[in-house]
Amino acid sequence: MTDLIDLIFVIITNLGSELFLLATLPIIYYYRREIGLKLATIVLVGIWLTHLLKAYFKIERPPQENWKVSASGYSFPSGHSTNATTYWGYLAYRFREHKFFAILSIILIPLIAYSRMYLGVHRLEDIIGGFIVGLFSIVLIELLSSKKIHNKIALNLGIILAIILPALLVLLTYDAAGSFISEVEISMKTMGAFSGIYVGYLIAEANNLHLPDADNIVDVAIRSVIALILVMVFYLLNKLIEIILVTYVLYWLMGFSITLIVPLILMKGVKNEKPMERVTSWAER
Repeated sequence: MTDLIDLIFVIITNLGSELFLLATLPIIYYYRREIGLKLATIVLVGIWLTHLLKAYFKIERPPQENWKVSASGYSFPSGHSTNATTYWGYLAYRFREHKFFAILSIILIPLIAYSRMYLGVHRLEDIIGGFIVGLFSIVLIELLSSKKIHNKIALNLGIILAIILPALLVLLTYDAAGSFISEVEISMKTMGAFSGIYVGYLIAEANNLHLPDADNIVDVAIRSVIALILVMVFYLLNKLIEIILVTYVLYWLMGFSITLIVPLILMKGVKNEKPMERVTSWAER
């Protein structure tokens, strides 16, 4: 019975993992671009802020003999707790009219957070800290997006900021850490993806290369499969090469692929399609 419970909590904890986010964020982006972009932004900002705080506080995890899964880096705040709050919390908010999904998403937040305690890799204060960081990230990005800052920035300046700002945030994490530890590596992954997403998005925006939002599950699947193939290629290359500066470039290419390369691959087919009236779904009501 204990093994079964362990397995259940391992499955639950993976709903806040890196691989889960890499697999699902492109799907949401191709289903509803505006929601997907903002969700990715919130999640990535939350991950970066979590690991900046980990590097700053340097609080060790609980004793390793109690761990039921592998873990790396410092303990406070919990990255999975942050991810659960940003990802599932924002989806619950945006899809709140779809009540079953919203309720399920809200339930998953404490379940994922508790799974980290059950599996022995976090304490209660880590979980609470992650929840606060996640909530702060949602509120911050919602406030910034309400100001429509991106509409006031010229394309060239936007691209420059999308390249320079994430790199500076990585340096901030390195300064807090003092060396190339796990927290710096994750910050490089996060900010690399962030930069690639926004550089690609801005170029696509300027050149009218965005794919239209898709209500058809086949369209979403085709886009997502192409994106996931590209993402997994870069992910596996990172596992093989394991050079920290290359990590930033490969995750940059992941983000860039999602917002620009996939649309470029599919654009010819999209242009040949007969325009159809788009039906507003519950996601946008």
